[in-house]
Order: sequence, then structure tokens, then C-alpha cells
Amino acid sequence: MITGTNDYMQNWATGARAYARKLRLPLRVINSYGDSQQQFSQVQSAMASGKKVVLNLHPVASADPPAIAKAVARTGGYMISSWNKPADAHPVDFGPHWVTHMGFDGVEAGRWTATKLFEAMNGKGGIIALKGVLDSTASKQRYQGLLKALADFPNVELLATDSANWDRQTAYQKTQTLLSKYRSRVTGIWTGSDSMTLGAVAAAQQAGISVKATGIDCLEESMHSIKNKGPIVAAWFTDPFYSGAMGLAMAYGAATGALEVASMTPEQREGTYRQVGVDAANVDSYITRPSSKRILTEVDKGYFDRLIGPPLPGA
Repeated sequence: MITGTNDYMQNWATGARAYARKLRLPLRVINSYGDSQQQFSQVQSAMASGKKVVLNLHPVASADPPAIAKAVARTGGYMISSWNKPADAHPVDFGPHWVTHMGFDGVEAGRWTATKLFEAMNGKGGIIALKGVLDSTASKQRYQGLLKALADFPNVELLATDSANWDRQTAYQKTQTLLSKYRSRVTGIWTGSDSMTLGAVAAAQQAGISVKATGIDCLEESMHSIKNKGPIVAAWFTDPFYSGAMGLAMAYGAATGALEVASMTPEQREGTYRQVGVDAANVDSYITRPSSKRILTEVDKGYFDRLIGPPLPGA
């Protein structure tokens, strides 16, 4: 995982642990601390164990998966990636060991959350925006979605954009700086993840500035804020628990022969998976943290139960 300080990543690891416990197999959780080189070195170390290793990879940067996929293939392991990869790198071109890339529509996530934010602002005012890791497919797509929404709301002004690397404390500090410059002009905060939203909202509250905000990931704190009518008004449900478990399930299936990689369709090797927006109308369905049983029940529905189509163009 990219970092241990991000709640999404912690939930992703929780899903992976649930699946590993089901199989009664050892699980090693690698924390890359936001460093691509450290991520690569740690994966190489894991692959040198002498055992057949299956890897569920959340890459630090979009450029990372190809080199890691080659390292995995050399040792006979199997890898699933999600969120980030180069647009011109495809699992099918790397043989069976890079089993699949689980993609998500980040543009729609960014557009939907921004639209909900602007509606809560009555269609006018100033916002600040925080991106995640700059070389990240998810971050780039979500920001594209924000820009699409801005085009539909001419009375909403994007005052400033910065990057907070998916990190709550970094978002808090970056927001403090932006608020010191724009202060009363800021009525809304858009970010590419709930962790950053929670940090940014805390900075606004500390400064005594009332804002509306949206996020992406549907962390428990965000869900309670939506339930209690703000300041967070909506979030995008990325279900890290499912991704953490399903990534391991696919890689393990390929390693054991339960999933025949050669028989997978192009969309199964690289496709877009279902997600959903959450606001006051449906927050009750997402506010409770899932149990291990619930996570595994979703996985048991099938490898491609949430696969909805081909990869997003340009992703």
C-alpha cells in the first residue's frame, strides 16, 4: 500500500487481511511510505522468499506497475494492480502473471462530488481543491472531473489548487496556507480523497471558516458528517475493503488455477469496476464499517461481479 497514514489504505489492508485469514495463509502488508523506489525494493524482497507469491498492488505512481509486474513474473508470482498504471501499459502484454488491472472511473467520481459540492453552495462561491499524488491516474482523473463540473457552474470560482499526497496532515497544513490567503472567499473544499477532505475541514474549522466539502472513499468520519448534515455533504464510495480482498482473490485464483488467465476477456484483464456516490439520501446504507463476513460475501459473488465495462479512455 502507498502509506499507512491514509485511512483508505488501512481499510484496503483490512480487506486483504480478511481474505488471508479465510485461506489461513500468511499475509505481508508492505507500506511504501509514498516512495516508488522503496515500494519496488520491498516487493522484490517479498518475491525472494522462495515461495509462490501473490501480490495485490496499489502503486504509488502511475509509472510503477510495469517494472513490478516484470519482477513478479520472473519469480512465478501473480499480481493484481488497481487505480494507477501507465495508459500504454496493459496486463495482457506482460503475460499471465500480471493478471488484471482493476480500474475505476475517476472522472465521474470527481465530477459527481464536485457537482454535489456546488449544489450545496447554491451554485456560487469560491473553492480550493487538493489533488492526491500528482503522478497518479486516480488523482488526474478526479481533477478532470472537477474541471468538468466547474464548466457547468459559472458562478463557482476555483481559487487555488494544491497537492496533499492523499495525506490528512498534509491536507491540513496545505489548507491552512490557502485559507490564510483567501480566507472569507473560500466557501467550499473539494479534494481527491476523504483523508484529505477531513484534514482540510479540520483546518477550516480551526480557522473559524464555515465551508461545505466533499470527498472520495466514504470513510467512517465522512459518513457521519454527511449523516449529521455537514460540513461534508457527499462522498464517492470506493470500497477499499472489497478491493483489498478481491485483489488477493484474483491473484490467488490465477496462482492456483481457479482463475484461468488465458481464458479471461480483454475487459477482465483490464476493466472498469462499479462505484457509487453517497449523500444524505443513501448514507445509511454505507455508514457501518463492514464485517469480515460481509467483505468475503461480496468477494464470493465472483471475480468480476463489479466489472462494468472497458477501461476509461486515456486511463
